[in-house]
Amino acid sequence: MPYKLVILILAFMLNGCVNRHDAYRGSNSKEERIAEEDRQRDQHPDEQKYQLGSREGCNAGRNATGAWGTSFTKNDDLYVNNQSYKTGWNDGFAKCKAEGKS
Repeated sequence: MPYKLVILILAFMLNGCVNRHDAYRGSNSKEERIAEEDRQRDQHPDEQKYQLGSREGCNAGRNATGAWGTSFTKNDDLYVNNQSYKTGWNDGFAKCKAEGKS
């Protein structure tokens, strides 16, 4: 009986070790990556900077909650000089930090 309990506890603990980065970005299928690259190529540069800021801010937000395998990422030059990047970074940071706390 204790053996089954240990396995059950380990299963619950390992379930918390998923990488939510893929859920934020979407699936990693080849077709979806190609479609994402096409969308990025067609975007206005401000949209690209917003999305870059959002991804980096999200990573930093997860890092702020102590998520394993993350790092604090921010391009200081873009943050100061590009409003789209700054807005995206702030939005991504707030969203992913809040998700990490819940």
